[in-house]
Amino acid sequence: MLPIIIAAVCAVVLIVVGLFVWNWYANAATYITLNESELTFGKAGSSKSISVEHDGHSWDIETTPFWAHAVKNETSFTVTCTANTTGKDRQGFIVVKSGHVTAQLAVTQKAHASYIRLSESELNVDRTGGAADVRIESDSNDFDIQAPHFCHIEKNDTGIKITFDANDGKSREGEIIVSDGNVSASLHFQQEGGCDFCGGEGTVRCSQCGGSGQISEWGLFSGTTTRPCGSCGGTGRIPCPHCTSGN
Repeated sequence: MLPIIIAAVCAVVLIVVGLFVWNWYANAATYITLNESELTFGKAGSSKSISVEHDGHSWDIETTPFWAHAVKNETSFTVTCTANTTGKDRQGFIVVKSGHVTAQLAVTQKAHASYIRLSESELNVDRTGGAADVRIESDSNDFDIQAPHFCHIEKNDTGIKITFDANDGKSREGEIIVSDGNVSASLHFQQEGGCDFCGGEGTVRCSQCGGSGQISEWGLFSGTTTRPCGSCGGTGRIPCPHCTSGN
C-alpha cells in the first residue's frame, strides 16, 4: 500500500513541477516588439515583412484582419493583402504574443489609388493613325479611362495600348485621362489631319511677314527697325484658312 501512496505523491509532485516549469517557459517573455507600428497597402495589394524581437522562448500571431493574411517565419512574419474591391478604405490590427506580453500592428488598405504616373505625357500621331503603348505606375490596378471616340483603349499587364483611327478631316488634339477616385493622370495628343493645303498641320506660313515673325520698317530718322508681326503674333505661322487645328 505504501509504495502506491509514494508513487501517487511522486506523480502529483511531477505534475505540479511540470506545470510550474511550463508556466515559466510559456510566460518568460518581458517584451515583444515589432520594427513597424503600422502598415499601409495600396488598393492593388502586396506583401510586406515585419521583424519581431522578444526575450521569450516563443511567439505567435494571435489575431489578423479577415482581409489580410499573415505568415509566421522564425524572426518575422509576412503580411499579404489582395486587391481591395470594396470601394472603401479598410483598417484592422495584427496582434503578436509571447507569454503574457503582446505587440500590435495597425494595418490599413486604401480603396483608391494614391498616385498614378504615365510613361508618356505627350503624343504626336500621324494622320494615318497608329498605336502607342503607355505604361502606368500606380498602387491601384483598376482605372477609369476617358478618351475621344476615335481612340481605342486596351488594358494590359503594364498599362494601356492606345490605337488611333486614321484622320481624313481637320487636324485634331485631345486628352486621355486615367483616373481612380480623386487621383488622375492625363496624356495630351495631337494628330495630323487630311488638309492638303497645310498638310494637316493646322497652320500655314504668315504671308504678312513671310514666316519670319518680324516686320521690318524704315524711318527717315530711325533707319530700319523691326517689330513682331501683328498678323501672326511673331510666330511666323497663322491658322490654316481651310481648316482649324484642334477641331
